[in-house]
Amino acid sequence: MRKAPTPAQAMGTAFHKARERYLLAPKEIGFDQIFPAGWHQIVERSGHRISLQAHEQRIIQQRFQEHLEAGMLGRKPGIQRIEAKFYSEDRNRGIGFVEYIDLLETDPKTKEIRVIDVKTTKESKHLLTQDELDKDPQLLSYAYAAMAEQRATEAIIGQHQIVWNPSAARPVREIYSKVAYPAAEAHFRTEIETTLHMRAIASRFDGADPEQAIWEIPGPVEKNA
Repeated sequence: MRKAPTPAQAMGTAFHKARERYLLAPKEIGFDQIFPAGWHQIVERSGHRISLQAHEQRIIQQRFQEHLEAGMLGRKPGIQRIEAKFYSEDRNRGIGFVEYIDLLETDPKTKEIRVIDVKTTKESKHLLTQDELDKDPQLLSYAYAAMAEQRATEAIIGQHQIVWNPSAARPVREIYSKVAYPAAEAHFRTEIETTLHMRAIASRFDGADPEQAIWEIPGPVEKNA
């Protein structure tokens, strides 16, 4: 059974659900609908149930208000897809990945794609920096899935960052970068090779010495090696 989530993780779940209620509403809604009765009772995918404490509820609502005031949570009906589901597949290799993108926006005029991940954390030190953004495996995977679906050559990737620590200097922030399709596709190919490699290792464990099984399997092929 999976471990119970930490309080910070449970707060992240509550924050994501509040964002979804706000963005998916057919019209502007107030805090009483964004945070309806019982919103602090969290049921995680693992099955664990968590009841957020009063001070945790206050921090979530404060950060949500700051998120709104910073202009990071604008409602754009017809342009946005919330928790957009994608399946990235390499049919020749018979393997693929399911991706869920927090927020995907496609401009109907320019066709610009914006792939947004929402990261909540207890401390700022766990956040991506601007220099790390376009190398982040998760965001590259999301960008590849979105660009492949829409036959786009580039996308804007971004992360909305929320810090729970009450004394954080910048508790709400956003960073963005542009990614070209070839870079995202290269990352996807690496993911495929790594997954196949790990499957090969697992298959050798059946009745074999684990250490010997690992050393006998060639690693992923690197270009120009």
